[in-house]
Amino acid sequence: MAKSQNIFSDEFVKEIIAEPKYVESTADWMPKSKKGSSSSIETTIRLESKFPCSVIVRKHVFRMTSFSVVLMYGKQIIVRYNGYHSDHMNALEREVIRGPHIHIITERYQEHTDRPDGFAVKTNKYSDLNGAIKVFQEDMNITTKPSKNTIDKWVQ
Repeated sequence: MAKSQNIFSDEFVKEIIAEPKYVESTADWMPKSKKGSSSSIETTIRLESKFPCSVIVRKHVFRMTSFSVVLMYGKQIIVRYNGYHSDHMNALEREVIRGPHIHIITERYQEHTDRPDGFAVKTNKYSDLNGAIKVFQEDMNITTKPSKNTIDKWVQ
């Protein structure tokens, strides 16, 4: 059992998710660079928000169903939209999940496990990486940053 000194409350996690987040473009989030000797490629997208957030998109080079789209708060994983890597087990509930699933950091898992984002729920909201990215952008309130021209039109 692991206890973190800085536990994120479930309410704070909801606030992070709900807060508007902006990117220069939502068009190209496909992973490009390989990390070390891993068989995965990934990309990191910086977000503009009142919170220090970023997104990591990772996919396995050979297994198309093995991917993750991750919302980070600093260095802490807040939410992970996973493809089907392998079966996932929620440690506290002893529940096995097969197929795509969504992880979220919870107070309970921070207090009682060494995997703060270890709780997951099965999803049918997406079946591939492109679908996961689209749903993730919507669910995490991520949109394209308005251009200066658009802002000027709003102000007039």
